[in-house]
Amino acid sequence: MNGDDPLSPLLDRYTLVPGRPGLAVGLPSRGPVPQSEGGDGHLEQGWRCLAAGDYEGAVETFRRALKLAADDPSVLSAIGWTQAMSQEYDEALITYHHLLVVRPEDTLASVNLGYTCLRKGTYAEAIEDPSKPIRIAADPKTGLCGRCYLGLTYMAREMYSDAESLLLETVGLDSSMSEAFFPLGRARFLAGREADAVASSMLD
Repeated sequence: MNGDDPLSPLLDRYTLVPGRPGLAVGLPSRGPVPQSEGGDGHLEQGWRCLAAGDYEGAVETFRRALKLAADDPSVLSAIGWTQAMSQEYDEALITYHHLLVVRPEDTLASVNLGYTCLRKGTYAEAIEDPSKPIRIAADPKTGLCGRCYLGLTYMAREMYSDAESLLLETVGLDSSMSEAFFPLGRARFLAGREADAVASSMLD
């Protein structure tokens, strides 16, 4: 992710890594992934490539894992996330849409679909995709990051009141999340409320 991306510190702090073991959303804990021992190794190797910034290697490795477990949601989610991080937004959208066909109740996939639309600049879809899932997400981190994504999307659309509302919800859920205070202050400043913007910066 680019260093000037306002979402970078949010993602780094909350390690919202889709499909990572233990972070599945909207479903009971799943049993072992139905792939061979080598397939599990491909999945872990892919995460290591992703952590090292080797997006091409990560996608290639995840695809090898997918051959051993067709339509596995964890692997599909990993591929979609890697494609979004490498700015292959159209490919990521195709992957996430396919994932939601496989597992429609996956709220994390919907939130990350909205995030990909935000990165691509298709703001209508960025608002629509995560709006309902963030209200029903079982994982607090999914709801938290989804609200922040939506707040940033509303800012990009110059809908500052809506942006402020979502960002206030974000800091209301976690008052220590300093990453949300700057965009909150910026939304207030762009709406012409400089005093409120200053107050937001003092909360950080």
